[in-house]
Amino acid sequence: MSQLVDVYRSSVSTWECDQMGHLNVQFYLDKADIGLNILCRQLGLDRQTLSEQQARVHTCEHHVRFIREQHAGAPLTLRAGIIAVNGEQLEVYLELVNPARKEVAASIITTAELHHVSDDPLPLPDSVREQAQRRVVEVPQEHAPHGVARGTPRPAPTLAEANEMGMLHTYLGIVPQTMCEADGGLAVRSYMGIVSEGIPHMLSRIRDSIIPDQRLGGAALEYRWIYHQRPRAGDLVAMRSAIISIGNKAYRLGHWLFDAETGQAIATTEAVAVILDLDARRALVIPDEARTCLQAMVIEDFSI
Repeated sequence: MSQLVDVYRSSVSTWECDQMGHLNVQFYLDKADIGLNILCRQLGLDRQTLSEQQARVHTCEHHVRFIREQHAGAPLTLRAGIIAVNGEQLEVYLELVNPARKEVAASIITTAELHHVSDDPLPLPDSVREQAQRRVVEVPQEHAPHGVARGTPRPAPTLAEANEMGMLHTYLGIVPQTMCEADGGLAVRSYMGIVSEGIPHMLSRIRDSIIPDQRLGGAALEYRWIYHQRPRAGDLVAMRSAIISIGNKAYRLGHWLFDAETGQAIATTEAVAVILDLDARRALVIPDEARTCLQAMVIEDFSI
């Protein structure tokens, strides 16, 4: 069994932090995407090879556990290893660490493929497979998926289906070039960015029902993403959201992202989140009033 290797070193920029005062969830995926591409270069998928094949590394799925919140100025190191080579897919484990505090900030499991620029899948070169097999690691049990299962995804939903289910309309916008990669396709972090921009339409329904004078926010504990399509600059994107279940402190919620003009799914995601006391930096027991608001948004047969 191999050891994790460093694939990225950086720090938390002020502009990467959100209204909660910590590193926004989309930048965990941004750093994971950079680390994945650096790892793939180490496996033999360097810029020249990808250019010759007119290929790119494509992320099919993410599972993220947010373990310790990070603030502006925090140093970060990303370590990675291969969990398995499944057919033409690489299953990769990435661990984001704050070396100054000697703590794991997040763990990310990524399923990736090699795609042509046309988005058609390509076979993995034998040399890449051989290199990947030399880097096989075990996922630490304490950082493995916990609140969101990694079962077989459902068939891609449609916007019409989401509307029939009564899901909450939380986002509508045109994809700007600033959310895209150089080739015009939506950047990995921007899927999560859309959720970050849309979720206040859900949270605003419960914030005023809790404690008016208390500074409250939300914090994600875990996310699973399934990516169906890669929108391009100029595409019209809509999001529908729902609460799946409610616990003592945590609640499960889900989002479906669509091409608003075709009605086809772009991505589906499920998360576990808490209501956060911004001063105490701790999760609150969900008050009865907030529970009532959340319950009104529950769609029990939601899945990704």
